Amino acid sequence: MDKVRSISEKKGLEISEIAVAYDKRSSSLAKGLIIVYIPFIALIGYLFNIKMGIAFGKHIIFATHFFSFFLFYLVIISGVNYLIDDKFNKWFFVIPTILIIPVYYAIGFKTFYRSSWLAALWKGILAVFLILILTQFYRIGINFLSLYTLLIPMCLTP
Repeated sequence: MDKVRSISEKKGLEISEIAVAYDKRSSSLAKGLIIVYIPFIALIGYLFNIKMGIAFGKHIIFATHFFSFFLFYLVIISGVNYLIDDKFNKWFFVIPTILIIPVYYAIGFKTFYRSSWLAALWKGILAVFLILILTQFYRIGINFLSLYTLLIPMCLTP
């Protein structure tokens, strides 16, 4: 924060102006780098099925399928939440999400990897948990990259 303050004083910018620029940069980077997230989801599937000897490209296909569903589901839930946001508690949307996403992953896992239901459900829950942890690292990376790409040009220009 001290670096931001010193740059704001040096450039004659308000911190709120830097915050707006940061938000724009962060949003832009998050949307643009979402495609980088898919190979990491594929890596989780690969590590769960390393003995099967499936080519990594097929894991990418499964990860793309799952991630597409995940994003579509979040868009639908966000739209519904926007329409009726004051009428329901937030847990009305969180609980189904916590249940639906691992179940969908498990169904896809059973179909794609031809595993038993018990193994698919167990690996589905664990995989979604790992994906959520991965999401936190993705967000940290986006925050760091946004701040870095925003502040470095400001530091270099007189």
